[in-house]
Amino acid sequence: STKQVDRRIIDSNRQRQPLPPKQIHDNNDVEAKAKVFTFPLIANSGTHHATMYIGSPPQKQILIVDTGSRLTAFPCKPQCRNCMKHVSKQFVLDSSSTHHINTCAECKLTRAEFSLDAYLTRGEIGGNSGDGPSPGLRGAGKKVTHPQRNLFPNSCIQSQCAIEQHYTEGSSWNAFEVTDNVWLGSTDESISKREHAKHSTPFSFGCQTQVTGLFEKQYADGIMGMSLYTHTLVNAWYRHKMIPQETFSICLNEHGGSLTIGGTGSA
Repeated sequence: STKQVDRRIIDSNRQRQPLPPKQIHDNNDVEAKAKVFTFPLIANSGTHHATMYIGSPPQKQILIVDTGSRLTAFPCKPQCRNCMKHVSKQFVLDSSSTHHINTCAECKLTRAEFSLDAYLTRGEIGGNSGDGPSPGLRGAGKKVTHPQRNLFPNSCIQSQCAIEQHYTEGSSWNAFEVTDNVWLGSTDESISKREHAKHSTPFSFGCQTQVTGLFEKQYADGIMGMSLYTHTLVNAWYRHKMIPQETFSICLNEHGGSLTIGGTGSA
C-alpha cells in the first residue's frame, strides 16, 4: 500500500446513542517528574506506527503517526461491527474500568482552545491538516473576536459527542468521543507496563464505529494525529506536566525509528 502519513481532514459530526459513563482516574495522584520520552516506531506498509496502550487494564493499539492531522482514533468493540481485523485485537470499550464516554457538555475534539483570531491569521495552527475554516480564510485581514470557540460543527443526541472524519485520499471514519488513561510504549507489553504505565494520562480519542477506504484493510489499528493543535497526546502530556515542553521529534528509517515527546531525541 502507499504511504498515507500526511492525511488531511474535514470535520463534521453525526448523532450517536450514549453509553453510561464510568469513573476515570487521573494518574497525577502519583507524581512523576516532567521528562523527555522516546518510544520506538514500527515501519510497515510504507507508514510508521507508534504503540499506544489504553484503559485499565491496558489494551494495545498500533497507530499511524500522522503529522498532518490532529485526532487519534481506532475501532472499538462491539461498536465497530464492520471493522476488519488489523495487527491488534480491537479495543474492547467495556473491558476498561476507567473509560468515560464524553457527553455533549464535555466534547473536546471539536474545540480549539486558542483564539479564533490566531487561527485565521496564523497558518501554522492546526498543522496542514485542513481542519477548521477554509484555508482561504487564513491570513485574512478581517478581525474576528471569538476566542476559544468551537471551530467545527458539533451535533449531539442523548448526551453523546460524535465525529466524522474524511481524508482527501478518500478514507473516512465515524466515531464517538471517549476519554481514558493512555500511554505510549513498545510492542513488548511487559517492558512497556513496567517502564511507562506510570506515565499514563487521561486523553480523549475517537472510538470508531465505522471506517472506509484505507482504514478497512490497513496494517495499523488506527491513527494518532500529531499536528500542532489542542487535544493531541503531546498537548495532554504537557497539560498534565508529564513533559517539560509541548514539542516532539521523529527520527524515521526503513526499519522504524523513534518518536520523542517533550523534546528532541538523539539520532
